[in-house]
Amino acid sequence: YLAERMEEAETALRKAVEREPRNPAFLSAFALLLERLEKYQEAAQVADQLGDLGPENAESLELRDRIRAQLTVGPPE
Repeated sequence: YLAERMEEAETALRKAVEREPRNPAFLSAFALLLERLEKYQEAAQVADQLGDLGPENAESLELRDRIRAQLTVGPPE
């Protein structure tokens, strides 16, 4: 059941980001979901989009750094 809900969330957030690619709330939620789904490469791309919106959002920079770290060392145990 949870996997199905996660797929639904991924689809909905992907559409939201396509409609509003500069919406930091959508980008952040999508990057976090992709990270949770262990889709680190795509999560890093979305986090980069979020970071490109501006450095004023420290949370986005932390998210981007955390995802990039997972790309190099793998997910936490």
